[in-house]
Amino acid sequence: MSTSTATVPEARTGDQARPILRAEGVTLRFGGLTSLDHVGLTLHQREILAVIGPNGAGKTSLFNSLTGVYLPQEGAIEFLPEGGAPVPLVHNSGLLNRRASRKPHLVNRVGISRTFQNIRLFNALTVLENVQIAAETRSSSGPIGVMLGLPRNRRNERAARQHSREMLEFVELHGKESDIAGSLSYGDQRRLEIARALASDPQVLLLDEPAAGTNPSEKLGLAQLITRINTELGISILLIEHDMRLVMSVAHRITVLNFGKVIASGSPSQVQQNPAVIEAYLGSEAAEEAAAAAEADTEAAPDVQPDAELAAATGTEPAAEADVKPAVEPDAVPDAVPDVQPDAEPAAATGTEPATGTEPDAEPDAEPAAATGGQVIEADAVEPMTDADEEGPAEEESSEESSEASSEGQAAEEQAAESGTEESSAAASEAEEQASSATETAEAEAAGTDPGAGSEPGSGSQASPARDTNEEGSA
Repeated sequence: MSTSTATVPEARTGDQARPILRAEGVTLRFGGLTSLDHVGLTLHQREILAVIGPNGAGKTSLFNSLTGVYLPQEGAIEFLPEGGAPVPLVHNSGLLNRRASRKPHLVNRVGISRTFQNIRLFNALTVLENVQIAAETRSSSGPIGVMLGLPRNRRNERAARQHSREMLEFVELHGKESDIAGSLSYGDQRRLEIARALASDPQVLLLDEPAAGTNPSEKLGLAQLITRINTELGISILLIEHDMRLVMSVAHRITVLNFGKVIASGSPSQVQQNPAVIEAYLGSEAAEEAAAAAEADTEAAPDVQPDAELAAATGTEPAAEADVKPAVEPDAVPDAVPDVQPDAEPAAATGTEPATGTEPDAEPDAEPAAATGGQVIEADAVEPMTDADEEGPAEEESSEESSEASSEGQAAEEQAAESGTEESSAAASEAEEQASSATETAEAEAAGTDPGAGSEPGSGSQASPARDTNEEGSA
């Protein structure tokens, strides 16, 4: 069953929801074959109601019962014209309670018109004459007046001709009034049949597969025509059609027949998802797959409800998973660990507790700890350097820093010898490495490179020249 993404017409409400044609419990049998089995439907004013179903479901039999072609064995059909008394079309009458129905021409006279599944035109007559035959059913001319050509009859004939031209123009057959009906294309013959049905001024129009045999372009134009008949002329339409794309685009409600029984009724979206309808068109396997898919969608729906409820309570949009960021960035954790490691190694050699909470820039404070007996000089206690302290030959600074480095190495070796432990040996090795680093730093300073470049203001590295002087004296 093909579907469509076209906009579904809105349901009828208010005065438009008043019934205009009602069938209840209609049962039609042909010998032992039941064509209609207690079928019931209601058509509201200015509504488009579609009757769909597989071939042989009983759709055309229902139309023939509504228009007096067939007499159902059971049920009742009633026409409720706008502004008039209810008109029974099929009912029980007489003292013997016999079944009775109106003849087709009387059904047309009360305000119900129809087209046929197979086109039934007067092929030898012109287009205008085909429509005028239907228009004259509303005139009050009698046979005698027509034979005598009385003025009243001539006026009625002119009015019928004008009305027929208007209907041909409405269905877009203007300019083809003199063409022979049999010479028209198939699509134009469908439009001509609709124009003939409209010429009798009906309140209810029954269309029996109007799109059968038409091409896609003609079907699109036909859908627009059906909508215009409903909206512009205010005519209620009962539609039989197999093209689901056309049905879904024009129908307000849909009734589904299968084997003479109504299996579903409702809006196009409801009928489209009904498992019984899917099974009637596509088989039981397709219906089971559709039911399983619907059940899976229902089970998956609650997974997102908590976020939606929270958003409704807080007035914010639920955050997507990709937008959630970790509270601590992954790179921040490992970077904090190495910052305190250099202090722990000299502490093992000097017997002092390592400083906690130090920044990476304060690492040089740990170097003289071995020479000063484990006491780390705070940066705030060192007086700022003056321009005079920075002056002097680069050779003197190099020699002084070299001697300081050697003194630190000797002090570390003496402490390692006195302790005689493995921790002292490790501290001595570390002191030698630090002395080597200090020598390289001194050589860089002698070459004119600022060893403190890149350090943050206020860190311990800015006070290193002043500490060097104090450390030399302690050494």
